[in-house]
Amino acid sequence: MEGSWGTGPYFDEVDPRVGYLGQVGAELVLKPVASVSLGFAADWEVFTEERESLYDGWVGRARLDLFATRSLWARVIGDWSTFDDFRGGEALVAWERAPGRAVYVGGGVADEAVELHWQLMAKATWVIAI
Repeated sequence: MEGSWGTGPYFDEVDPRVGYLGQVGAELVLKPVASVSLGFAADWEVFTEERESLYDGWVGRARLDLFATRSLWARVIGDWSTFDDFRGGEALVAWERAPGRAVYVGGGVADEAVELHWQLMAKATWVIAI
């Protein structure tokens, strides 16, 4: 767990300033067996200036890592934020034979307040020594 309170910056391109910033965060990672890791994280932040709240919200993440072997693994991530009404998820499967020799396949989906976004990704790298 972590927390901080005090003065902090408000990042605004037009009117940057300093106000009262409060932050609280917690993270829990469970590793029931060597090949499985399950993590949860949540952070809350509030920024006020002259007792007026400029923003206040939560950000969270859940993450699952699964290792079939040292070379073959998968990851699933879920994210949410109350700042912009965001919910999203990503999945990735990786095969890493050695540094510079790997294949990654994954994708993600994001449900933002306005519309649904999605993506697919594939990457293969293979270093050839000459």
